[in-house]
Amino acid sequence: MNSLVFDLVGCNGELIAGGYFRTAGGQPCSRIASWDGQEWGALGTGMNGSVYALTVYNAELIAGGGFTSAGGQACNYIARWDGQEWRPLGSGMGGVYPGVFGLTVRNAEVMAGGWFTSAGGQPCNHIAGWDGREWRPLGSGVDGTSVALAVYNSDLIAGGSFTTAGGQPRKCIARWDGQQWRALGAGMNSLVFDLVGCNGELIAGGAFTTAGGQPCNYIARWDAGQWRPLESGMSGGYKPCVSALSIYNDELIAGGDFTTAGGQACNYIARWDGQQWRPLATGMGPRYSCVYALTVYNDQLIAGGDFTTAGGQTCNYIARWDGQQWRPLESGMNDGVAALTVYDGELIAGGWFTAAGGQPCNCIARWDGQVWRPLERF
Repeated sequence: MNSLVFDLVGCNGELIAGGYFRTAGGQPCSRIASWDGQEWGALGTGMNGSVYALTVYNAELIAGGGFTSAGGQACNYIARWDGQEWRPLGSGMGGVYPGVFGLTVRNAEVMAGGWFTSAGGQPCNHIAGWDGREWRPLGSGVDGTSVALAVYNSDLIAGGSFTTAGGQPRKCIARWDGQQWRALGAGMNSLVFDLVGCNGELIAGGAFTTAGGQPCNYIARWDAGQWRPLESGMSGGYKPCVSALSIYNDELIAGGDFTTAGGQACNYIARWDGQQWRPLATGMGPRYSCVYALTVYNDQLIAGGDFTTAGGQTCNYIARWDGQQWRPLESGMNDGVAALTVYDGELIAGGWFTAAGGQPCNCIARWDGQVWRPLERF
């Protein structure tokens, strides 16, 4: 690509990339493109604005972002691709600064979160559900942006920057049971960036320092109806936060902008074994680094971000953890990695780099376990 990749998803045997780019593999692919294992292809004429979030619903691709048209027709901030053409989801979203930043599927409905204040022409404040025919509000919605969406115990969990949900105080996190918004304790005192389920508990990471009214620095777990800290949480960093969560070898992995976890040095990445935080060797460096993305590939943990060392050795912007030590993926990238996924047996990395393993790989690249390759026809 010739510019940023924001999200990646597999759909009907193809890898889909969404972002700010205008070309993929050298051909026009406006903000969205598909990789069939051999070459990049356009999805119609694409969008007229950025694609931030992707999901799959009823075998169709759903894309959300900052666009107002897809395939040349009006598709306000969200659209579906049936394999042949783009179609709107009703009249889409509206508002002063509308946009879709989070997507998931719950109980046969697409759940969308973002800046919008209407969906399908009716009030749907910052979050809405699409049942395949029409948009419906989730109560009175939330009063701020929903950026993190997940399903936990059959409820939709929304995290973001809001302070109310359903007209009631619900600070930065809330759950929708299908009928009404419910609190998860007293919520957080600042942004929630990511959510994941781990060993029956809901884990939230973000920029908050309290959860349920008690200290839970940047990470917390929801268990038995209350928020609990994971030891003393994280500290240090330029703008401390937990920005990425994953599960590896039955342990919770947290990445972000922090230098300690549970009071011990865990530079920008740490693992939680259910009892305490432990470092992954010496973590990442140099100072003011950050881990933005995590995934698991070939039984190894993969971390991407804005760092140039891992475990004390050179690992430019991406590294793999084999359970004992950090290892590079060849010479890595020449700039940051923001998105990771696995497709067709290969690791896919997206970001704002222009080279991977020393060869041109503009904003997206694939790792086959041995070498980096561009996603282009071969």
